[in-house]
Amino acid sequence: MRQINFLFIFAILITGNACAATEKRKVCDFLWSENAKNLERDVDKPNEAKNIYSQDRKSSVKISRDGIFFVSNGKATHLKEIEFYPYYNEVLWAEDSKRFVITSSDGGLSGGWHVYVYEIDENSKLKRLKLPNKAVKIIDKLPNCDGGYSTNVGAIKWENEGKNLVIGLVVPHNGVCKNAGWTLGMKVSFDPSEIVEKYSKKELLRRFSDSTGCELK
Repeated sequence: MRQINFLFIFAILITGNACAATEKRKVCDFLWSENAKNLERDVDKPNEAKNIYSQDRKSSVKISRDGIFFVSNGKATHLKEIEFYPYYNEVLWAEDSKRFVITSSDGGLSGGWHVYVYEIDENSKLKRLKLPNKAVKIIDKLPNCDGGYSTNVGAIKWENEGKNLVIGLVVPHNGVCKNAGWTLGMKVSFDPSEIVEKYSKKELLRRFSDSTGCELK
């Protein structure tokens, strides 16, 4: 009987955690950017693919049961570098449709969250863009955590016709992190590869109040 009671309580705890995550998702449609679109598989239709199209409708980012793909001219490129988690991805296209960024979680709502930035050339070929080295160093050094926790990173907004990307950095909300929840913002460019501006949490929310999702508030 004790074993049955334990299993029953355990089942309630698991269900409660799942419900809490679902409720957070309902209340908070966009965790990182109000400008993004959610790229999620439909729980009720797991075999059905979903596309998020560029502004000019010539390309898309697609999610299916096999992963996340870039689609252009009828050709699909598997974005294998993204650790596939089917329900927590945000896609943000630049206005000129030449760049896009995917904010993706490899473990659900709690993260870790990462950004994957891409550029499309005149032949519709895809190139991955890396964040500036100075930005990566800040991201790596920001968390003061036990257990190897890393900074959650999410895309907020494209600016300057896709030349600049605003991102948010958040230390995981975890008890093992001495600076849990600490938040910073950056505006970066890729050509040249550099940090254009840095923001405190207060300045980030003031400057980009129309774009920041609830993970940053």
